[in-house]
Amino acid sequence: QICGASPSQLKSITGFAEGLGLAFQVADDILDFDPTKPEPGSYPGVLGLEKTRMFLTELTQSCLDALAPFDTLAEPLRAMTRYNQSRLS
Repeated sequence: QICGASPSQLKSITGFAEGLGLAFQVADDILDFDPTKPEPGSYPGVLGLEKTRMFLTELTQSCLDALAPFDTLAEPLRAMTRYNQSRLS
């Protein structure tokens, strides 16, 4: 056990961490997107800007869902997740 976490809690927090890492990269790609010179390997370059925004919304929700078992203890992680998406506003 890591920090007294159950196997299901470890699975949830691992899913959260992997999802947030990807969500951060997707948000970064959106922020760096230049429609006059789209990078072929970036998410907007591959999916298009609108689909990439939808993908970020899905990732954000998935991260928040992964934190459900942790009640209020995970509120700082929820705030980080929401902040990542709000960087686009």
